[in-house]
Amino acid sequence: MREKIGSRCVMGFGSRMLLDVRPIPETAKAFVSADEMLEAGLYMLQSRQTLCDAVAETPSEEKRYTDLRRNERKWTSYWHKSFTLSATQVPLVAHLAKARLNRIEREIVLVLLLRHLALLNEKIDTCEDAMAQIVLTPSERLSAMRSLNDGSRLVRHGLIGLNDDDQPPPKRELLLDPMLAEMAMNSKKTHSCGWPVKTEEALYDYLGRLANAFQQKADKMEDVHRGYGSKAEIYKWNRILAHQMAGLESTLKAHTEWRLTKLREKIFGTSASPFNRRLEWLIFLALLCKELGYVRSEDPLFRGMGLARAACPRNIPPQKYLHCLGSAADLRAEKWIQPCGGSDVFLTDDPHDLEDTDFELTETSIEALGLTGKMAKKRKPNYDLMQPRVQMNDLVLAQGTQACLKQAVAQALHFKVLFNDWGLGERIAYGKGVTMLFYGPPGTGKTAAAQALAHDLKKPILIADYSRLQNCLVGQTEKNIVRIFGEARENDAVLFWDEADAMFFDRDSASRNWEIRDVNVLLQELERFEGICVLATNRKATLDKALERRISLKVEFERPNKVARLEIFRRILPKKLPLETDVNLDILASTDLTGGEIKNVVLNAARNALVRGGPEARVSMKDFTGAIAATQQGSWTQKTGRAIGFTTED
Repeated sequence: MREKIGSRCVMGFGSRMLLDVRPIPETAKAFVSADEMLEAGLYMLQSRQTLCDAVAETPSEEKRYTDLRRNERKWTSYWHKSFTLSATQVPLVAHLAKARLNRIEREIVLVLLLRHLALLNEKIDTCEDAMAQIVLTPSERLSAMRSLNDGSRLVRHGLIGLNDDDQPPPKRELLLDPMLAEMAMNSKKTHSCGWPVKTEEALYDYLGRLANAFQQKADKMEDVHRGYGSKAEIYKWNRILAHQMAGLESTLKAHTEWRLTKLREKIFGTSASPFNRRLEWLIFLALLCKELGYVRSEDPLFRGMGLARAACPRNIPPQKYLHCLGSAADLRAEKWIQPCGGSDVFLTDDPHDLEDTDFELTETSIEALGLTGKMAKKRKPNYDLMQPRVQMNDLVLAQGTQACLKQAVAQALHFKVLFNDWGLGERIAYGKGVTMLFYGPPGTGKTAAAQALAHDLKKPILIADYSRLQNCLVGQTEKNIVRIFGEARENDAVLFWDEADAMFFDRDSASRNWEIRDVNVLLQELERFEGICVLATNRKATLDKALERRISLKVEFERPNKVARLEIFRRILPKKLPLETDVNLDILASTDLTGGEIKNVVLNAARNALVRGGPEARVSMKDFTGAIAATQQGSWTQKTGRAIGFTTED
């Protein structure tokens, strides 16, 4: 005889009505759907609860509930036998059958499913609640508790999760695999058919769901690490990720001709450790999601610890899996992934280094996946790219300045000839990029020259934004520095550091350790960068001394002479600007002004004319002279400047 355990279960309709409406089938047969399986399970639990209620009300009159006991046994036998017969018929049952569950384990999952689908009104949060719903004898209760621990079959297969480690076993929170409820709601859902995609391009579009699971799992683990997260959320997203991966695997098996399938076999087909192979495959997919732009590339997911959290199984500490990102791991040894910017030279295999390093796919992986054309990178850069509008013909520069700019253009256009065909790459291991220092007084055209350089090279220009680079968190500024060099490399952009002395300052003048580290990282990244990098400064003498040997071209921008000033006036004045006949450019050019100041003079002269006469006014010589006087009076810079240069050598 069964003993009642726990509180009365309210099913929403009377137990007698259930038994009258649904007679017990004579023989077991396979369920035709998940709905039928759940309905029969509900009748089984109801018959059991009805029996217990009768025993509780009249414990001494056994003859009155003999029929109830017979009905309960028949429903239990019918449901379990039919469940076994349905292993090939119903996807939900087939999924559960793979775990080879015993009778009590099946009923635990059934109770959680019924509660999750609101078919049971009773609260079921803990292991004790679930056992009360099943109505177990004392011996069965002990067996059930063995099925509800961290090493049990239900937990190993991910069908349930357990929260509240500090609670006694009966009081621990019981979690249901969220995908089981989804399979119950969608009776045809199965991962054996894979994702609903027919082309590899559609597969890449579908990877956004996988990216979300990676990000959510890593974020929830970070929350728990900080002391305010929920392990229930980790379990939830770990199971969602597992089911997404099962769908992806089925899809790839059905399309052996796809690039991702071939690359998977090439990278992981011969791995000695199946466990490491799975971890590295998850890491590779997370970085593919980064490349496709489903998560911003600065997200913590793409640091070593974030990737370890996304890939690690269940609740095993992710620190144990950082070795999958080490230099000896297959992914890095075979050049499939790399630290952002390819900074392997300065990265050790120390776990503390690995967990704080940003990673990305290599060009080898990107080319192997064919991410070109419609499947090209979708992700947007973290820093603003500009399409330069200034052209070289718009500038008035000294001959020496023009010659240096032409050298930079030549190297950028013929990089392969210089380092491959002519063999310089065999002798020069690093420092292959063009790093230019533009120095000189304000307004002499340094920023405009950087834009013109990018325009001639048909490249975008990436301007370093110090407000986004510098961060109060320890180590974050260094990561942002690495990231912006990576952005310039990935977008084939000219990297422009305006007011470079703000970041590349002399380390001897630093007052804090983190300031020295920032400059160290800047110099290291600059040396590895093989693109075009322009540093502009008005204070060359304050730059770090070690920067000098990393500069390939030093370009001085002097204040323009009268001939240059006259030419600047001619180029900057539009033909549509209405000028009075008394305007004499030769006289205007006799005043010592920089190009930037000439621009302001022209704008202010036009404004003076508008104030004086409105839209019908014409700009007069008096407007220009007034604008020049205002510019000179408001200037706080020295017109002649002082000698600037590197005072010591590295």
